[in-house]
Amino acid sequence: RDVSDPHYTAPEIWPEPVFPPYARGAGLAMSMDLVRLIAEEEEKRPLKKIKVEDVSYGFYLWQLIYDRAVTSITLYDRDELHFAMDAKCCTEESHPNNCWLPLTAQTWIVHHVSPSVIRCMFAKDIASGLYLPAEVETRYLQGILLDMAEYDHHVQSAVGKIQGGQSSQSGHGMAADLCGCVVTPPAHPGKPLQGGRMNEYSTGPRLHS
Repeated sequence: RDVSDPHYTAPEIWPEPVFPPYARGAGLAMSMDLVRLIAEEEEKRPLKKIKVEDVSYGFYLWQLIYDRAVTSITLYDRDELHFAMDAKCCTEESHPNNCWLPLTAQTWIVHHVSPSVIRCMFAKDIASGLYLPAEVETRYLQGILLDMAEYDHHVQSAVGKIQGGQSSQSGHGMAADLCGCVVTPPAHPGKPLQGGRMNEYSTGPRLHS
């Protein structure tokens, strides 16, 4: 409810302390009938807006169901093990109450990462043999990786793999170990986590002291 926050939500828009159910936006799929229904209802009478992208999808659907009673839906939040909310490698044992959806070998989608981390992860995936580019694609990837290598030394190993024709068939390579691309801070009770506003206490994480 901080009016200075870019995601501030006024009570007249949503008065509850918790947002309505929504699917995390990094891997969101919505059926076309719902997309059309949202657009149609918006034309009839503008929907209320929340300034958080993935939350807004759930809020639009909530309004269609409860405010306007025009449909019913099913929200299915699946594949949680493939989503890394916090780009660090940890376990509940190493970071008690501070290891929610960490980076693993099964991760497909990573949130809160820098361009350098993305370049490192891309290079490791290629070097591990997860892709089999065609000849034209090989030249294209070489160009991309060489451009990246000017800014990030992690990419140089992937350039060598592709130039040497060592990439194995797509999908047949071993999952890359991405932990070397990120910095995993130690658990710090009472201190901010990764520069964010969440604080870790002996009783668990909290947004405010």
